[in-house]
Amino acid sequence: MPFPPETINTKTTNMAEATRSHHTCTTCKQRPKTMLLLPCSHLAACEQCVADMSCCPMCSKTVSCVLRTFII
Repeated sequence: MPFPPETINTKTTNMAEATRSHHTCTTCKQRPKTMLLLPCSHLAACEQCVADMSCCPMCSKTVSCVLRTFII
């Protein structure tokens, strides 16, 4: 028996929101994550927000280096 259209639409919307939030800056929640924090290796912030970070927002480790990433 196939799923009703409203179930499929809800699941698709939920998947899109989860993907969007996974790639969104943990600080501003508006721009995409592009900055990799070291030594913890968390991809956690956008370029604008990382300028004010001394600790990773995900694990609280001290940030010693930041690398810009390009996700394609």
